[in-house]
Amino acid sequence: MKSDRDAMPVTLEITGAGKSTVMVDTQWKRYSVTIGPPKVRNVTSCRISPSAEGTVWIDDVQLEAGSVLSDWHPARTDAAMTGIAVHRMTPELPPITITPGTDQGLVKIDEHRRFLVNGEPFIPFAYKPWAIPSEAELRQIALTGYNSIVFCARGSNTLEQIQNVLDGAHKNGLKVIFWLHRSVTTDQLRQWVPAFKDHPALIVWYVYDEPGTITPEVQEKYDIARKLDPGHPAMINYVLYPHDKLGDIASLDYYPIPNSHPLGVGGEAAALERAASKAGKPSWIWLQSCGYGFFSAREPTGPESECMVYLSLINGVRGLQFFAYVPRTLELWNAMQHLAMEVKQLTPILYSIEQPHEATVSPSAIHMVVKQYQGSSYLITVNTTDQPVKAKLQFPGTNGEATVLFENRTVKIHDGVIHDDFEGYQRHVYQLK
Repeated sequence: MKSDRDAMPVTLEITGAGKSTVMVDTQWKRYSVTIGPPKVRNVTSCRISPSAEGTVWIDDVQLEAGSVLSDWHPARTDAAMTGIAVHRMTPELPPITITPGTDQGLVKIDEHRRFLVNGEPFIPFAYKPWAIPSEAELRQIALTGYNSIVFCARGSNTLEQIQNVLDGAHKNGLKVIFWLHRSVTTDQLRQWVPAFKDHPALIVWYVYDEPGTITPEVQEKYDIARKLDPGHPAMINYVLYPHDKLGDIASLDYYPIPNSHPLGVGGEAAALERAASKAGKPSWIWLQSCGYGFFSAREPTGPESECMVYLSLINGVRGLQFFAYVPRTLELWNAMQHLAMEVKQLTPILYSIEQPHEATVSPSAIHMVVKQYQGSSYLITVNTTDQPVKAKLQFPGTNGEATVLFENRTVKIHDGVIHDDFEGYQRHVYQLK
């Protein structure tokens, strides 16, 4: 490790076993700590946690059994991190200004399945802190562009801890999707819902995650949330989502990287939206912003995340939650900032119920949805392959130019046809007036 300052305190921890703090300076050095075996033997994790403001660079992490430090060597799973991935330089955005939340917190799902907060269309772009987030972490989440957090409250959390998270989120302009860990009892839920239902940061009760079936416990927790707080939706997240599942929002998770392809998100999102439409619910999805842990040998690249986000939006999803932690690479960090900004700007367009004009695109690698909003047509497109594609978009009856949002350029329209180039996994959003 190295830091941008001398004597940066960094805690090295093996969860369930112990931890120790080392002081990191500005030169690359190897740091180690020996800790006894974890108390829970089936799973453990390593945490490297700076505890002061600044930057720490971390490389070549190794966990080994024994009391003698060996030379570093690649892990057997590192081969999965060497596959070809699409990378694209993403320019940094100017600093984001944090605007504290308003005192109102009115939430409604209208007859068009639009999720409204204080009467305005809202698409959650939500970060998932792993533990209780500090004030500094909440501020960093807001500065990255996220508009929400998914806060997982556990049965061991106190009312004061939860209140501090909600207050800190509100101070930083973040909405809270309140995830109730399975350790939360029904008695606690009966206490927590009345205590926090009027907090202006709260938008959704997330009462259960990935139940295999609707057990009496799942049903009871949903019923408690809806009865004690009819003013907020109560949702359950599933691995698969048929239309008859319990919950006011249709939600599933899908994490293809690096073992599969971003295109799979399109199929999952389309199936989710079909089921949600039949049930009269909004559709939300969990996408991944994590890697190097859990199930994933690496995190998505910026272009892969761009593709997954736009495939979700094109197929009707109107809530994006990202599992878990902040991005590890600068590329993905910058990409998430851009995507958050783009989703915010596109929100009223995506929610528009105006009848759109017809348009087509070829080849089939390019996916598209057409929206009409305040006198303009929008062609929202994405390349679902990792290869460059020359595309032809047909929008009959138009000539002149189309503005390409987020790219500071225009394209020619001749006899209703736009020709444009797509890099691997790249999105283009065209505005035609």
